[in-house]
Amino acid sequence: MASSKVAAILRSKGAPFSDTEIDQMPDHMAWRWIYGDDKALREAKEGARLAEICFTGFGPFDRERLAALAEQCGLTVKDSVTKKLVLLVTGPNAGPSKLEKARLQGCVITDEEGFLAYVSSKGDEVRNV
Repeated sequence: MASSKVAAILRSKGAPFSDTEIDQMPDHMAWRWIYGDDKALREAKEGARLAEICFTGFGPFDRERLAALAEQCGLTVKDSVTKKLVLLVTGPNAGPSKLEKARLQGCVITDEEGFLAYVSSKGDEVRNV
């Protein structure tokens, strides 16, 4: 849990974290972000890049619905498997090439049910669509 002083510094510096994430962040991690000692935290500070997700094998309506949920969770939706992709969500018509590329890159691969479980774990951060 971040101390009130550290939380105030993170908020004043425009840290790319939600209030909940700041409140739950241990002080040592917050200080590393503030001072830029950790490469991953430094990259977040410089670009505030969001994790990327891709949906494959879904019809247009389902894909739009799932993409809206992903964006509400703070994920960037991509149409293809990219180097920075962290999650591939597969539908009933998922193609083998995207699956293989994602496997080779070490992406997490799940189905709609697994993605919805992730969304529900985000709790109040996600509005109903």
